[in-house]
Amino acid sequence: MKNLKWVLGSLLIVSASFSQAAIIEIEHKIYSVDNLYYTDWGHWWAQAGDGDVLVPNNNDGALGDGQAARYLSLNGSAFGFSRSQIQSLTISVTGSVVDNGAYATSATGNDCYINLGCNFNDGYFHGLPAYSVIGLWSTTSDTITPVKYDDFGNAYAAGDAGYDDLPATTSSPFFIGNGGVLNFAAFIPDSVETLYLFLGENDGIFSDNNPNEFYSALIRIETPEVPVPASAWLMGSALIGLSAVARRRRIA
Repeated sequence: MKNLKWVLGSLLIVSASFSQAAIIEIEHKIYSVDNLYYTDWGHWWAQAGDGDVLVPNNNDGALGDGQAARYLSLNGSAFGFSRSQIQSLTISVTGSVVDNGAYATSATGNDCYINLGCNFNDGYFHGLPAYSVIGLWSTTSDTITPVKYDDFGNAYAAGDAGYDDLPATTSSPFFIGNGGVLNFAAFIPDSVETLYLFLGENDGIFSDNNPNEFYSALIRIETPEVPVPASAWLMGSALIGLSAVARRRRIA
């Protein structure tokens, strides 16, 4: 009887290990000089004269300013967000940095303009709140190869038919702010399985930011429950059978 209880207990442990959803948490620092516009990955404001007109003496749209934004990594390697493995994705951003040489801002960015009167005209840069935390999905991890969207919200990856014909503005970064739940499925094209997430600050001039200051982001990823493989149940049935045989032998 003791052997049978041990086998049943082991099966419960195996079952739990196969059926319980996994939680992955990644901690990531977003420095005030992390710039998603650092390289020309196809954004319309990368060329001279195409920068934000509200930023004095800055006509390259922050191209080459600050440092290149970094992808999310886990244990030193780029973390790939897999279509088949992501059930939910939550980002929480805390902390503040000093921008424009004097103004403390949070990840939402807007509080700088509304509450402190930052010298940034309407408080927006490239259509997103100035100084806010922003993100960009890429199909590659070494460099940014952005996902693009058409007017109907359909996602396309480089190499897809029509990708090069889409307006470049459809592949702009998106607002993250202090966080929330991201609908991962809405960002990934049907043609790819894995995406990489780059995070940075929305700024036009990074030279007046303190390179040692950063926001702290916690990315919580939940994978779907995995059903118990049939082989595990078959193995368990065999073990129970062997245990029952052994028990009958001891009785005999």
